[in-house]
Amino acid sequence: MSYSLYSFIWPLIALLFGGLQITAAALLLRERGSGSWLMLIGGIVSVVGHVAIPIIVFFFNSGGSDPIVSTLFVVLPSFATLGSLIFAIGLLLHALRRRALGSRIAELESILAATHEARADRP
Repeated sequence: MSYSLYSFIWPLIALLFGGLQITAAALLLRERGSGSWLMLIGGIVSVVGHVAIPIIVFFFNSGGSDPIVSTLFVVLPSFATLGSLIFAIGLLLHALRRRALGSRIAELESILAATHEARADRP
């Protein structure tokens, strides 16, 4: 496979994963909490970073040694990594919230069972 084919396929795969991140976050938005919002923001920033990479490469190849293009060539691709980091933090917050919710449900069920047993033992 040639390098140009890799440079064409990799951004498409990255955009697919970014789309999956945004879709997962959008499905979780109905639940309250900051985790799903961070996941959505991270997915959007990641997609913007992945879209910016081919655009910057095009301008870098056609623009020559312009210092602004060189700076953008270094800075903008880091948005993809930053977006993935924000998505991971949001996913962690969501998982911690779900874990706390599960333990709270188990606690309330045990209180309910104890109350039911106490009422059943009363004559």
